[in-house]
Amino acid sequence: MKRVQILLVAFVAVCLLAIIVIAFLVSKPDPKSYKYPVDALSDAINKFSFDFYNAVGDSKRDTNFVYSPLSVASAFGILLLGSRTKTERAIFDAFSFNLSVAKPTKVRDAFEPLLDSFEDVSNYSMFLANKLILQQYFDVKSSFKREAKQKYKCVIDAFDFTRNPQKLIEKVNKWVSEKTKGKIDKLFTEPLSSETKMVILNAVYFHAKWLHIFNKSETVKNPFFNKLGEVQQVDFMKIRQHFMLYNHTEKGFTLLELKYNGNVSFNVIFPNKFENDGLPNVMRNLTIDDVQVAFNRSTKQEVNLLMPKDLQ
Repeated sequence: MKRVQILLVAFVAVCLLAIIVIAFLVSKPDPKSYKYPVDALSDAINKFSFDFYNAVGDSKRDTNFVYSPLSVASAFGILLLGSRTKTERAIFDAFSFNLSVAKPTKVRDAFEPLLDSFEDVSNYSMFLANKLILQQYFDVKSSFKREAKQKYKCVIDAFDFTRNPQKLIEKVNKWVSEKTKGKIDKLFTEPLSSETKMVILNAVYFHAKWLHIFNKSETVKNPFFNKLGEVQQVDFMKIRQHFMLYNHTEKGFTLLELKYNGNVSFNVIFPNKFENDGLPNVMRNLTIDDVQVAFNRSTKQEVNLLMPKDLQ
């Protein structure tokens, strides 16, 4: 099973914003020699995660935001099942599937073992759920529903969107709350358009314990500098331990790996220079290949780590 990486582009010491990216960062094989379909899919999602950040990152540079490229790709993978011609090609190319997956029909074949892999984990919890709600009596091909269930583990319901829009909001919010164990309790607040025929939902939940536990008694107050240059005293977690570390001097960032129990890691990217929009500048020029180089070249080093306790 491939090692799952949870990549955090985060504020450390005096960085200015945090972005959590759930992605599959695996060793990158030659595109012509993928042994398993899931390897090709992982490579495509890795690239999409950075394309997505670069598309929305500047608009979020003053705040923290969280996104899961795997969730977005999974939802659009379901949409890809029912797409043809130009729409099919647009989705296939936008998610970089075209760079590693031979053709659109191969995407669904790769998602099935990928989602199956989450059911066979130990020492941590990782759930990814898909749900499809169809407008009642909306005619959908049986082959589409069959493949959505089989390949994407998708639960399919029918509901009359127009007669009881508030009930639909409650139904969706209840589902997402259950799947995320209450971490997300509201997805919809306003009724959907009366022209809506189908709703594709995805929820992801992750929980794990640190391999090296941060001692609560070691929590200290330290200055934190926001974008305006204002100083706030905030709680920092503190630990002195050996971690995998790499300083990518050419790209101006350092990568630090914090392991969880199980085959997962929490990875921190922070800029080597904090002035003049240090983190946004790094992210604008960062590619998945740069991050892969950092993973491959990282070495175990003793680190005295101070990290903000609350990422809100």
